[in-house]
Amino acid sequence: MEAEPVKESAQTLDAQVAAALPWLRDVKAKGPEFGMQPDGTFVLPLKKPVKKGGEMLDRLKFRPCSGLDLRWFGDASQTQNFGRLLSLAGRMTGEIDTVIDRLDAPDAHRVCEVAAAFFSGATELLGGGS
Repeated sequence: MEAEPVKESAQTLDAQVAAALPWLRDVKAKGPEFGMQPDGTFVLPLKKPVKKGGEMLDRLKFRPCSGLDLRWFGDASQTQNFGRLLSLAGRMTGEIDTVIDRLDAPDAHRVCEVAAAFFSGATELLGGGS
């Protein structure tokens, strides 16, 4: 009998994810090399690739936040600040500010959502474990 509440809970989480991060289904549909990875990283495909040196960058790979990232980020109340989230995303992906600054608005918004999910420990929203 306990299996049904767990199944219902998983369905509720799926519905919440679909409402909060509707673009995540598109990411998962692109294939196993995108989305949450077994090593705890998250690979986000860019809708509009950006130029990085002499190459075009079509994805960003996020690593989990570290204590240093969180110390650098500052007060948790700043999570609504897109500039700070974009800078945190740069730290998490290893990309310099000029690369992050070239992202178009929809990609930049997704980047902020992924960084915020790692920051808040909510990677289950991205398809990872809790």
